[in-house]
Amino acid sequence: MPTISLASFLALADSLAQQARTISDAFTSGAIAAGEPISGTGMGAGAANNKVTITGANDIDVEAALSLAFQSAIAPGSLLSSLYGGRLAALDRHVGGIGSFLSTNNARVDPHFRDLLWRVPAAQVFPPVVDPLATFSVTGAGAGTFTKSAAIDTTQYGPAALQLVTTAAIGASTITATLTLQKLDGTTATKTVTIPNATANGATFAVDGGAIAYVAVTAITIAGGTAGDAFKVRSLLERTIAL
Repeated sequence: MPTISLASFLALADSLAQQARTISDAFTSGAIAAGEPISGTGMGAGAANNKVTITGANDIDVEAALSLAFQSAIAPGSLLSSLYGGRLAALDRHVGGIGSFLSTNNARVDPHFRDLLWRVPAAQVFPPVVDPLATFSVTGAGAGTFTKSAAIDTTQYGPAALQLVTTAAIGASTITATLTLQKLDGTTATKTVTIPNATANGATFAVDGGAIAYVAVTAITIAGGTAGDAFKVRSLLERTIAL
C-alpha cells in the first residue's frame, strides 16, 4: 500500500509537536492546572491543518489509513491521551513504525513529537540549538586557544548542522579554520572554513555546506589570523515547527 510522503509526514509530525508544545506551555504558565482536561486552545487550527495535509496527499490509500483517526474535532474537555493516542497509532501503523520510517528517510522530528510518542529513537529527534559548541580566540598568526563548550546530548537527540560565527572583527589576515567534528556514531571528520580578512563581528559561515551530521567540535586549529580575532561554532535548529 502506498505510504504518505516524507514531506507530508513531517508536516503532520511538526503540527502535532506544536500542539503538544502549546499544551506544555499552558501547563507551565498555569493556564491549565495539573489533572485538568485540555481546553483545545490553538488545537483546532492544528487539527484543521492535519486534515488538509492528509487530503492534500491525493492518495486514496493514505486517506483511508489516516483520515478516520484525524477527522474528529478537538473539543474542550478532551484529554491528552484521547486527543493523540489514535492519531499517533494510525500514523505509526501506516508507515510501518515511525522510528524505522524516520531512520530509513534520514529524517528527524521535534522533541515535542517524541514527547507524544516515546518510541522515536534519539537519533531521529532534532536537537535544540547549542550555542556555543566551541570557541576559539586567536593569539597570533596560526595560534590561539580552543575551548570545547558543550555537545549535543546524543542520549536525547540526533545530529545537527553547524555554523561558525565571528565574535570579534577579523583583522588584516584571512583565517583558515580547521575543525574536527564528531559524528553521531563517534567517528570524526575534518572540515575547513575560510574567514576573510576584515570580516565583521557576527558574520556567519556554514560548516560542511550545512550538512546535518555533527554533535560536537573536538578540536580547532588555524592558519593565519591576527591577535584579538575570535569565533565560535554553534548548532542550528533543523526547522521551526508550526500548527
